[in-house]
Amino acid sequence: VLTDPFNPHHSSGSTADAGRIRHDKWRKLRIDRTASVCLRGKSLLPLAEGPLGPLERTARVAFVPKAAGKRRVICMEPASLQYLQHGVADQVIAFASQRDHPLSKLIDIRSQEHNRELCGRAWSEGLATIDLSDASDSVSWRLVKALTRGLPIGRYLKGTRSEWTLLEGYKVRMDKFAPMGSALCFPIECYVFASIVELARRMQSGSAGASWSNGHAVYGDDIIVPVEEY
Repeated sequence: VLTDPFNPHHSSGSTADAGRIRHDKWRKLRIDRTASVCLRGKSLLPLAEGPLGPLERTARVAFVPKAAGKRRVICMEPASLQYLQHGVADQVIAFASQRDHPLSKLIDIRSQEHNRELCGRAWSEGLATIDLSDASDSVSWRLVKALTRGLPIGRYLKGTRSEWTLLEGYKVRMDKFAPMGSALCFPIECYVFASIVELARRMQSGSAGASWSNGHAVYGDDIIVPVEEY
């Protein structure tokens, strides 16, 4: 459950409806009924100071440099949703990083160091290194809803999610949970893949507890598991 203080905030990135300038982002802030209901009980100031109004839940496709001759497809989120996403993402990451949380032994959102260390030992210790293609595209909204059913986080993700994207003038409904550009894309992607890694361990060994100490690591689509679980 989200706790007080809930601190939504803007980032330096560009948005679908207000560009990159922070002043313009503040002017575009709105709250719709979905956000109000899904994040009920939380302080949505300054959004809550005004009446419910229209909030266009439409991201906009953009292309950014990835490597020589290649571009990465991302989406720029609406300013209001980006603002709320950062508040939810901060709390989700902090919660999953607590020492007694199982995910804290498998994922470090803030550092790739564990993955680098295990990658260096992969050949000698029988570990498989996995790098997925189009990873965020494979995390569907249907899958995320199934994984979060009955949990408070499910409604927070719904309340801050873009439902459409604008591509070359066409408005397209998104089946995936979130595009690259959403503040929640990377952490939720990590937790979904970590859930699959944990399931693979239970199916292979019959016991829970995937962790760095026994050869498991997840950092986005950079995944390491023992070869027999691959």
